[in-house]
Amino acid sequence: MPFVLAVAGCAGDGDSTATVTVTAGASTSATATTLATIDPTAERGKVEAIDGLSGYAQQLAQQGTIRIGVKYDAPGLGYLSNGASAPSGFEIEVAKILAGGLGISPDKIQWVQTVTSTREQALTSNTADLVIATYSMTREREQQVGMAGPYYITGAQLLVRAADQAMLASVTPGPNGNPRLRSLPASLDGRICTTTTSTTANVIVHEFKLTPVLKESFAECVSALQQGTVDALATDGVIELGYAAASGGSLKVIGDPWTEEKYGVGYAKGLAGMCDYIQKTLLRAYKDGSWLAAFEDTLGQSGADSPEPPAFEPC
Repeated sequence: MPFVLAVAGCAGDGDSTATVTVTAGASTSATATTLATIDPTAERGKVEAIDGLSGYAQQLAQQGTIRIGVKYDAPGLGYLSNGASAPSGFEIEVAKILAGGLGISPDKIQWVQTVTSTREQALTSNTADLVIATYSMTREREQQVGMAGPYYITGAQLLVRAADQAMLASVTPGPNGNPRLRSLPASLDGRICTTTTSTTANVIVHEFKLTPVLKESFAECVSALQQGTVDALATDGVIELGYAAASGGSLKVIGDPWTEEKYGVGYAKGLAGMCDYIQKTLLRAYKDGSWLAAFEDTLGQSGADSPEPPAFEPC
């Protein structure tokens, strides 16, 4: 029978809750629960300031609190379930690791709801100290904000209705279609959904020469896909895996990644000490296993393969 996955998101200028109806299979409710109910107050890794903090990082450590912008609509990454007091997911666990690098415990984190189009604004308006929100590192973004990492690498794929899987897989980049193909079918023109200001939208428009349907949140795109007003969601495959896992088999991720998205941690441009602190804290988490455990407890439950720690971009 169908169940309703309610996701807090933003539509236009106001907050809203996007309701996504999915068909539940025998194991779906267990999967959805696993993705959404990790204790948001539980510590992850060491809550101990790293050595050599300076600049704004040192100021945050002395303050003892931190504001972190995260997604609320990405199951397995950053997701706020109905009735929950805080979001959960891999990026939430990464946020707790980074707070721990300042000696700040999870109960001293203020979560700031962030959608794709508001990530830079959250930093430039001093609404958030960090943004950890499926935030791909690009030259254009680094002209506006500081970025450190990456802490994870993924790539854009398609999420489609299971009934359309065979038809669309044959005309998208492998493995089920042509591995040499670097295009998307013309039938998706005006029928492919992605989020406003995303790197995926830029590729769809400028490389594939298609017109995407732009939404403020992933949940809105998934709702449109299930209602039949679009035929595919194009975004990072790791985001789509969370929705596929919660769909009871009604949605499928297809094809190989056709972009490389390096997820970085955003902070206000020019703040001294931030990149060094972020990299040192992530390196500690790589070494002590807390980064991998965070992944396996969240995204790993949706079927994503356990990754190797990615190499950092220079500060």
